[in-house]
Amino acid sequence: FEKLSLQIKEGVWNVGYKVIHGRDSVCPWCVNDRVFKGETVKWEILSPLDNRWYYVVNAPIYRTDGSVSKQAMILDIDNLKRAEEALKESEAKYRSLFDDSMDAICITDRAGRFIDLNRAAEELVGYSRDELLTKVGVAELFVDSAEMESFRHLVEGKGALKDFKARIRRKDGTVMMCLLSASVRRSEDGKVKGYQGVIRDVTKTLEAEEALVDAEKSTRLFAYSISHDLKNPAMAAYGIARRLKKYVEAFKDKKALEYASLILSASEQILRMADQVNEFITTKVTPVNPETTRMDELLGVLKEEFSGRLRALGVEMRYPTSLPCVWADRIALVRILRNLVENALKYGGNAMKEITLDCREGDDYCFLSVYDDGVPIPGEACKTIFEPFKRIGNVKGVSGVGLGLGIVRELAQRHGGNVWVESNETKGKTFFVSLKKLGSHSR
Repeated sequence: FEKLSLQIKEGVWNVGYKVIHGRDSVCPWCVNDRVFKGETVKWEILSPLDNRWYYVVNAPIYRTDGSVSKQAMILDIDNLKRAEEALKESEAKYRSLFDDSMDAICITDRAGRFIDLNRAAEELVGYSRDELLTKVGVAELFVDSAEMESFRHLVEGKGALKDFKARIRRKDGTVMMCLLSASVRRSEDGKVKGYQGVIRDVTKTLEAEEALVDAEKSTRLFAYSISHDLKNPAMAAYGIARRLKKYVEAFKDKKALEYASLILSASEQILRMADQVNEFITTKVTPVNPETTRMDELLGVLKEEFSGRLRALGVEMRYPTSLPCVWADRIALVRILRNLVENALKYGGNAMKEITLDCREGDDYCFLSVYDDGVPIPGEACKTIFEPFKRIGNVKGVSGVGLGLGIVRELAQRHGGNVWVESNETKGKTFFVSLKKLGSHSR
């Protein structure tokens, strides 16, 4: 229109198809004949001149002398048209995501009638799309109507709900345990008009979890039974061996004394093994009770506990004077560090002179470390050393069943962390324990 107005002001007159569309001849879509016959014509056109969309209305005007003129209204709708096209493209992408999703997605009204659903939903419940849209509602899928009402109440109360556990019945009658996640659909005035959500069948997952729990219970019961059955006769053997040793000492029979000592040592080892097995079992089931623990105080107590053995072996235990407070299970921390120090003293060798303990804070974890300058660990053993009943070869004079480091790993994992070891090729090794920070703070 600006071009047309400019040409009129300059005394130039051109026909519409040239001014508006830049054409040298009549437009193929021209409707003049229809208008002059008395018809009002409306249409949308993409102009070849500027590649913009226009909405055009051509209407006849009747003069008093009986002649007919044409009135044209042209509205630039390019922005609106482009927005509509973008919306259609977006809806097509959404529809593709909706239809092709591996999760069952449903949209219902407030009465529980299905408005829309994807192919995964059809496959999950066994009904066809037509059946679900016309015959089968949400109420027919829930095994327990009380679960359905509870789900509806929670969704409407919270606006959205994740992983609600419910039993859903398929068309063939089989029952699935499902997790439902949904949100409320509201009208413009804020009233609930329906729901939209996702259904996931977790039947096999739950069955596997239950089987795992049952297996763990059976394993714990078996291990406890073995521990108990070992401990009772071992205690009896230990008592008899002590009396036997005292008895043969009076006769000064070296061979008999040696045999009595071996029996006593073996019975002690069986008792320790039974205690370690029992400790390993309780580690898996004892609740974690976090509390604020001053690491400097805890390490001081630990150093005092091992002071006699440290002096006897000529080993110095060190730790920094300034350490953070850690929010963790205090008893678990003691067991972790005690087992690591015990491990160092057992396997460090005669050349070991130093054990260094430390505790550092990261962004998400606290890190405990226990270093010793003793015998290193072979590289291939660093990956398997934390497995239950795993020991680094047979070390002369060292007893045990290989559960100490397994207990350390279990306790670390129950705190959301882990344990690993870094060993030098010729001398020394460091055990690291990460603990998820639930609220630790510096002193």
